[in-house]
Amino acid sequence: MKQLTKISALFFSIALNAQIAVNDDMLNLVGLGELIMYSETAEQRDSANAAFFFLLKDIVADAEDPFSKDFSEVKNLSVMDSDDGNLRVFTWLVPGVPGSETFHGLMMQRKKKKDFKLIPLNDRADSLQNPEYRPLSASQWYGALYYQIFTVTDKKDTYHMLMGYRPIDENVQQKIIDVIHIDAYGMLQFGAKIFETPKLMDRVYHRPPYRLFLNYSAKVAASFRFRKQENKIVLDHLSPPDGTPVGQWQFYGPDFSYDGLAFENGKWVLKEDITIDSGIEQPLPSRAPRKDPATGKVRRE
Repeated sequence: MKQLTKISALFFSIALNAQIAVNDDMLNLVGLGELIMYSETAEQRDSANAAFFFLLKDIVADAEDPFSKDFSEVKNLSVMDSDDGNLRVFTWLVPGVPGSETFHGLMMQRKKKKDFKLIPLNDRADSLQNPEYRPLSASQWYGALYYQIFTVTDKKDTYHMLMGYRPIDENVQQKIIDVIHIDAYGMLQFGAKIFETPKLMDRVYHRPPYRLFLNYSAKVAASFRFRKQENKIVLDHLSPPDGTPVGQWQFYGPDFSYDGLAFENGKWVLKEDITIDSGIEQPLPSRAPRKDPATGKVRRE
């Protein structure tokens, strides 16, 4: 009862301070999202998050067409729609010191044309043992903030690929390549044995993994995403500076080369040191490149 009183007071405060109409749920959701991101105390952020979750569920349930409902005004919320229109995945985080953020999610799974199932996602990443080697349910979710979703198929199997982000601590950040597999009965699980990557950027997988993890320094930016023009998941190749022990992820960063994952015969197969089209037209040299006879290196004049 005490918690409900706090949540009610929170709604009142939002409506009063932002002059939001009581019946405008989307604006209320925007206000709660701002409280999640900018409130000073963990208690305030958690109270706002509880209200945010229940209001999001209500908005989705009451929407005339929930799979096309526009949530672009809610800046703390990631909304990912699968290519086939059968999944919509909401993810967001509650800030904390690096590595203590909490992740939250809600998934919509279409059952019929206008019927769908709401599935809460419960982050259990901190308690999972060897999460790369096990399938996970929505109640055992390896929490992440998703920034891309795309769909691949193999025979009768459909795989919704998820690209996500999760801070590990103040020194290390993580990108995740996960997958939602839906079987012939409509049952859903996170993870699938569709990765042929015995070794990926110094991380060794001793058996086929269900998902991939890419750890690197929190001080650098790196890109990992599916590129339609390459028909691959294109990965900035991560490596440590010379002399740094392998596996010290806080020192890893992009080395200006690229790896790729290509979907072949139902598996994601690693392609190392690939060339990609950056989309930037390079100026042609005035003379053809030639090899320096002294050094053996190609140079442009």
